Amino acid sequence: MRSTPAATPAAPGRDVSPTLDDEWVAARLSAHAASTPLACLASALTAAFLLWALGEQASPVLWPLWMLVLGVALALRLVIWWLCQRQQAEADSASQARWLMFYRAGFALHGLAWGGAAWLPLALTDPALQAVMLLVVGGLAVVALTLAAYDLIAGLAFALPASLPLAVQLLLQPGPLPPVSQVGLIVAPVLLLVLARSALRVQHAHRTMIDTRRAEQQSLLKATLSEQRLRQIFEHAGQGICIYDAELRVRAWNELMLVHNGVTAADVHVGMSLRDALVKLGTQGLFGEVDIEAEADLRLAAIMGGGISVIHHHHADGRVVEARRVPQPDGGLVIFYTDVTVTRAAQARLVDEQRMRALVQESTEQGFWTIDNELRTTDANPAMCRMLGLPREQLLGRSIYDFVDEANAEVFRRHARLRALGQAEGYEITLRRADGKQVHCFNNATPVMDAQGGKRGALGLFSDISHQKRTELLLRQTGEQLTQKSRLLEHTLDSLDQAVLNVDASGRCTTWNRRFLELMQIPLSVMQGQPLLQELTRYKDEQGHFGPAPALRDPQVPEVRAGAADRAPLRYLRRRTDGRLLEVVSHLAADGALVRTYTDVTDAYAAESALIAARDEAERANCAKSDFLSRMSHELRTPMNAVLGFGQLLVADTAEPLSPGQAERVRALLRGGQHLLTLIDEVLDISRIEAGTLQLSPQPVNLLALVQDTVNMMQPAARQAGMTLTLRQQPETGECLALADTTRLRQVLLNLLSKALKFNRPGGAVQIGCGARGASVWCEVSDQGAGISLDQQPKLFQAFERLNMNGAVEGSGIGLALSRSLITLMGGEIGVRSTPGEGSCFWLQLPSAGAAALTDIVSSPSTDLRTEATGGQQDVLYIEDNEVNQVLMAGMLGHRPSIKLRLAADGSSGLAMAAEQVPQLVLLDIQLPDIGGHEVLRRLRLLPGMAKVPVLAVSANALPGDVQQAREAGFDAYLTKPLDFVVLLAMVDSQLAAAQVQRALIAG
Repeated sequence: MRSTPAATPAAPGRDVSPTLDDEWVAARLSAHAASTPLACLASALTAAFLLWALGEQASPVLWPLWMLVLGVALALRLVIWWLCQRQQAEADSASQARWLMFYRAGFALHGLAWGGAAWLPLALTDPALQAVMLLVVGGLAVVALTLAAYDLIAGLAFALPASLPLAVQLLLQPGPLPPVSQVGLIVAPVLLLVLARSALRVQHAHRTMIDTRRAEQQSLLKATLSEQRLRQIFEHAGQGICIYDAELRVRAWNELMLVHNGVTAADVHVGMSLRDALVKLGTQGLFGEVDIEAEADLRLAAIMGGGISVIHHHHADGRVVEARRVPQPDGGLVIFYTDVTVTRAAQARLVDEQRMRALVQESTEQGFWTIDNELRTTDANPAMCRMLGLPREQLLGRSIYDFVDEANAEVFRRHARLRALGQAEGYEITLRRADGKQVHCFNNATPVMDAQGGKRGALGLFSDISHQKRTELLLRQTGEQLTQKSRLLEHTLDSLDQAVLNVDASGRCTTWNRRFLELMQIPLSVMQGQPLLQELTRYKDEQGHFGPAPALRDPQVPEVRAGAADRAPLRYLRRRTDGRLLEVVSHLAADGALVRTYTDVTDAYAAESALIAARDEAERANCAKSDFLSRMSHELRTPMNAVLGFGQLLVADTAEPLSPGQAERVRALLRGGQHLLTLIDEVLDISRIEAGTLQLSPQPVNLLALVQDTVNMMQPAARQAGMTLTLRQQPETGECLALADTTRLRQVLLNLLSKALKFNRPGGAVQIGCGARGASVWCEVSDQGAGISLDQQPKLFQAFERLNMNGAVEGSGIGLALSRSLITLMGGEIGVRSTPGEGSCFWLQLPSAGAAALTDIVSSPSTDLRTEATGGQQDVLYIEDNEVNQVLMAGMLGHRPSIKLRLAADGSSGLAMAAEQVPQLVLLDIQLPDIGGHEVLRRLRLLPGMAKVPVLAVSANALPGDVQQAREAGFDAYLTKPLDFVVLLAMVDSQLAAAQVQRALIAG
């Protein structure tokens, strides 16, 4: 691309610019250098003012000594400044850091000198004198912090030692200080703190500015490198290229364009029009002896015709250059110039060979096809008829497009246009015979003129070049492969990250890349002699860079044998003495040649080993967690079954009802047990979510109705806590349809309301509202509690996080974490807005379900404990080893007088009782002392009459895998301990009723 070359940037991958800290140190040094002379002058003037103000009150002994110390401090600062100015230009980063320390030491010494000014007055009892001292010393400290805002350490190194002695002197004065001195002692530290904070901000802003400038420099460097790469590709392309803009003016070109067109760089300039370029080519004789202006207009019109066009330029030296025009989407175009002299010569030789062959064999072997101006057949010789597979009579009147496919029809159309422009030439075409076969031909089309010079058609001389086409394709493929291999070896071999070595059939090393020399630690001089592989191996052994023997990576790889070209590549590992691990892959060709690659896999193997170890550890931890949750669930649910079960029996006992006090205590017992059960369920829900096994059933949910139902459920708890719970109606709410799982959404709403009541202030109010907003619906629960600080809000939705409230309020700390997981699984969001002292507002947002019809899924029918299955005595077998659970089941099923319950303490006795008398329903524990529940079920199904008897699993195992495994084993239902009285009776009634219907159908 012809343009002014850009400055060459640093090599990619090597950062020669200073670091951010280096630039920051340099900036501080520059600021110190600028302020030091002025600061020293101001200090000297201030000292003179102070001595003048003190007058006779200055100590005649101390002030000369103080002036000497101050002069030494100022001289030292100026010496440091002078030396740093001389050496800073060539100083490295370490030297600059030392000079910064020298500057700061000068500040400290200067501050100590001014700190000694506190002892200059003979006495500090005079308020005016105290004011002068505070003004001078405090002013110097303020000025030092202001001037050294770029270096807070230096400013403090002066301000603190300069001001602290005076403050101590004033505080040690007998009696109270004057108001002015008191104000000065208060204002001075405050002002110093403010200035120190401002200095920190200035330093931060300065560092940010330096960082931004460095980022801009890096971006500019990358852009420059990208532009240079594009320039290199453009300049080294195998074709001449010239780019024109939408106004057909030259924008860029490469060197080959000038060479192919026989012009120099002085003949072309940016902004040159395409027509001027054509005229310039005409003056070079590329158009022949023609009117250059007219020919330029003709060629410009052909180029403007649209699509891709090709023009050939014939040079005086015999070269033929093909100019291919490619239009661009922006209206411009790109012209590619290719030297086709060799190709055209080969085509000419092919035509001559065909003509000589036709003369030798018979002229009729070449097809003659005559067409009119409508491109319809007017005549054809026998050879042409044989080519098309039709007799002459059937060929007459047929269009030439009847014998080609769409791609070759486009070739016909393009050359027909060229002939109309007077550019007729030979071209290749593939004809389609009547039997569907294809014939590759070369056609020399010649216009046929009448006596008046008018065109009345054309004559095509078709030669069957199918054989030559195949040969040309083979030669072209072979040439392309050779060219590709050559380019790969020449341009890309050295860029490979792998080391490559090629050994020919004689065992001589012929090709290698730079990476091979690096990994194998072999000098270039050794490889330039193209040593034999045995010699190279001997050289490596002598150098001792590798271990004694290779280690096979795959023990199944066969050994290397001559002639075994069809085997898999041989792979093995070699370790260098410096610890680097190389993977060696050998590919043996059929002729005995060898290609060997070397890859540094040290880091990959280390990463792979670490990944495998981490994966194994994660799997072990996950299995341990699952086992723990399974055991915890079972161990907790087993005693909870007795607690909740007997509690429900006591409440439901109408024969011996409890007293009001006893009933209240039992209800408290049930509430506590239910709280523990909720905790277990929440932990299991989190486990299901983490394992990805929690199943949701999204459907349209009337959010307003669900919220109203939830409020009704929580009203007793609100009244008991002495709080008000209200539904905040929204005038624009209407029907809020959310796409969610009804059960899980109710669980979230109950959790939020429970949290609001639990953490509200005594007598406070809780409000819940919902509404629709665009493509989503929302719900908010607000309370009047203590609120949550901003730093604690991110922890709210973390599992087991209780915000330092352990023991203060009942809870497990996983309710909000579970709620967030459930809302996220339903495609929504949940969050909190809170102000300490004003309360909190928890909000959630879900996708809207649109205006689809929604059935009322909020209310759930209650189960009547008095409903009993119809029929006679019903036999139920309960196989359970725990005596407490047996007593509990007997008590619950005692509410069904029609049920006869038989109890078995283990699997063996249960099978025996079922074989003795076939029950109508089996309740089966999973964990039995002798036989597992799944095996008992399998044996029950084999007993006579037991194939269709419903079997219900009753177990404390409540993990998703346990339930799924039971379903796959063939259990009809799964009841989880602790048992819910209502659910148990409903399940038993439905199973017995279904079994009774089935028996009736079989009997009938």
